Amino acid sequence: MTYWTEYYKKNAEKIKERQKNRYENLSQEQKKELLEKGKMKRKTEAKEEREIRLSKQKERYLKNRDARLEYQKRYNQNKKNYTKQLEEKLKSLENRS
Repeated sequence: MTYWTEYYKKNAEKIKERQKNRYENLSQEQKKELLEKGKMKRKTEAKEEREIRLSKQKERYLKNRDARLEYQKRYNQNKKNYTKQLEEKLKSLENRS
Protein backbone atom coordinates (compact mmCIF):
# COMPACT_ATOMS: atom_id res chain seq x y z
CA MET A 1 0.00 0.00 0.00
CA THR A 2 1.05 3.51 -0.64
CA TYR A 3 1.73 6.09 2.01
CA TRP A 4 -1.46 8.01 1.26
CA THR A 5 -3.67 4.92 1.41
CA GLU A 6 -2.32 4.17 4.87
CA TYR A 7 -2.65 7.81 5.90
CA TYR A 8 -6.30 7.97 4.84
CA LYS A 9 -7.08 4.73 6.67
CA LYS A 10 -5.47 5.93 9.89
CA ASN A 11 -6.94 9.44 9.80
CA ALA A 12 -10.32 8.82 8.19
CA GLU A 13 -12.38 10.45 10.94
CA LYS A 14 -10.16 13.50 11.14
CA ILE A 15 -10.27 13.96 7.36
CA LYS A 16 -14.05 13.59 7.23
CA GLU A 17 -14.45 16.15 10.00
CA ARG A 18 -12.18 18.63 8.22
CA GLN A 19 -14.08 18.18 4.94
CA LYS A 20 -17.41 18.62 6.71
CA ASN A 21 -16.24 21.82 8.41
CA ARG A 22 -14.77 23.17 5.17
CA TYR A 23 -18.04 22.53 3.30
CA GLU A 24 -20.13 24.12 6.05
CA ASN A 25 -17.99 27.27 5.90
CA LEU A 26 -18.55 27.75 2.17
CA SER A 27 -21.09 30.29 0.97
CA GLN A 28 -24.22 29.12 -0.85
CA GLU A 29 -22.73 30.21 -4.18
CA GLN A 30 -19.50 28.29 -3.54
CA LYS A 31 -21.45 25.18 -2.54
CA LYS A 32 -23.45 25.42 -5.75
CA GLU A 33 -20.26 25.76 -7.81
CA LEU A 34 -18.73 22.75 -6.08
CA LEU A 35 -21.78 20.61 -6.79
CA GLU A 36 -21.87 21.73 -10.43
CA LYS A 37 -18.20 20.88 -10.81
CA GLY A 38 -18.89 17.35 -9.53
CA LYS A 39 -21.81 16.96 -11.94
CA MET A 40 -19.69 18.05 -14.89
CA LYS A 41 -16.90 15.70 -13.89
CA ARG A 42 -19.31 12.75 -13.83
CA LYS A 43 -20.83 13.77 -17.18
CA THR A 44 -17.46 13.84 -18.93
CA GLU A 45 -15.90 10.69 -17.42
CA ALA A 46 -15.04 7.73 -19.62
CA LYS A 47 -17.03 4.50 -19.52
CA GLU A 48 -14.23 2.63 -17.70
CA GLU A 49 -13.92 5.38 -15.09
CA ARG A 50 -17.68 5.28 -14.52
CA GLU A 51 -17.64 1.50 -14.05
CA ILE A 52 -14.79 1.77 -11.55
CA ARG A 53 -16.55 4.56 -9.64
CA LEU A 54 -19.81 2.63 -9.49
CA SER A 55 -18.13 -0.60 -8.42
CA LYS A 56 -16.34 1.22 -5.58
CA GLN A 57 -19.63 2.86 -4.61
CA LYS A 58 -21.31 -0.55 -4.50
CA GLU A 59 -18.50 -1.95 -2.33
CA ARG A 60 -18.92 0.89 0.16
CA TYR A 61 -22.68 0.39 0.17
CA LEU A 62 -22.42 -3.34 0.84
CA LYS A 63 -19.70 -2.83 3.46
CA ASN A 64 -21.93 -0.49 5.49
CA ARG A 65 -25.15 -2.45 4.92
CA ASP A 66 -25.19 -4.24 8.28
CA ALA A 67 -24.53 -1.05 10.21
CA ARG A 68 -27.36 0.72 8.36
CA LEU A 69 -29.79 -2.12 9.02
CA GLU A 70 -28.86 -2.23 12.70
CA TYR A 71 -29.35 1.53 13.00
CA GLN A 72 -32.70 1.30 11.23
CA LYS A 73 -33.89 -1.46 13.59
CA ARG A 74 -32.86 0.53 16.66
CA TYR A 75 -34.50 3.69 15.30
CA ASN A 76 -37.78 1.91 14.57
CA GLN A 77 -37.75 0.21 17.99
CA ASN A 78 -37.17 3.54 19.75
CA LYS A 79 -39.91 5.15 17.69
CA LYS A 80 -42.32 2.34 18.57
CA ASN A 81 -41.48 2.63 22.28
CA TYR A 82 -41.93 6.40 22.20
CA THR A 83 -45.35 6.16 20.54
CA LYS A 84 -46.43 3.57 23.11
CA GLN A 85 -45.38 5.89 25.91
CA LEU A 86 -47.32 8.76 24.37
CA GLU A 87 -50.41 6.59 23.92
CA GLU A 88 -50.20 5.48 27.57
CA LYS A 89 -49.89 9.10 28.73
CA LEU A 90 -52.85 10.06 26.58
CA LYS A 91 -54.98 7.21 28.03
CA SER A 92 -54.02 8.16 31.56
CA LEU A 93 -54.98 11.80 30.91
CA GLU A 94 -58.28 10.72 29.37
CA ASN A 95 -59.04 8.53 32.39
CA ARG A 96 -58.46 11.44 34.76
CA SER A 97 -61.04 13.55 32.97
